[in-house]
Amino acid sequence: MSKFLQEGSQLLIVSDSGKVVWKGNPKNWNVSKVIEIPNTESAIVLLDYYKWEISRGYNLVCIDCHGEILWEASEKNGQLSGELITEIKLENGRYLVNTWSGYHLQVDEKDGHMILLSFAK
Repeated sequence: MSKFLQEGSQLLIVSDSGKVVWKGNPKNWNVSKVIEIPNTESAIVLLDYYKWEISRGYNLVCIDCHGEILWEASEKNGQLSGELITEIKLENGRYLVNTWSGYHLQVDEKDGHMILLSFAK
């Protein structure tokens, strides 16, 4: 299984043998956090929200072991369009994110669809 690591503001993907498979910035943007998805060859990557352009979509992507984007986060209803994701964590098997405006959402690791859980501001 590949390892997904954060090195400074870049994503680093390392093979089982220790060889660097990919190093860089998904969507040409700085990496803020990397969370490997257990039992897969992929990871969820939070891109730095500072100066993020809302027109680029959400700043959360899933990357495979070759550095390719598998999905970009999305939200069905469009009610959170323009929200910046500031944090992601894995808690009790769920991927939870917080937004700049105070929304808490759950992300489906298979397709990136987000579901609104609550608002806390």
